Amino acid sequence: MLLGCVDRSKEPEERKQKEGDSMAWKVEEAIRSVDGRIPDIAYETSAVGKEPVSVLLEKSAVEVVEKAVKLGEDYVKNR
Repeated sequence: MLLGCVDRSKEPEERKQKEGDSMAWKVEEAIRSVDGRIPDIAYETSAVGKEPVSVLLEKSAVEVVEKAVKLGEDYVKNR
């Protein structure tokens, strides 16, 4: 699994102000953090007024569910 990190404390002020602009910035940052690849999971660090979040990325909702099930199975198998 490829993990992309988004440091919310580095989000530019102008991106925070425009409705919906944070999401585009977060996607760009997650991809940048893994050298231009698309991560399987993008996780955010916390920042003032922002709680940390992790997001599974896939092409469809069904694939997201399949990935979540696989993560759960791997967790149970390897704990």
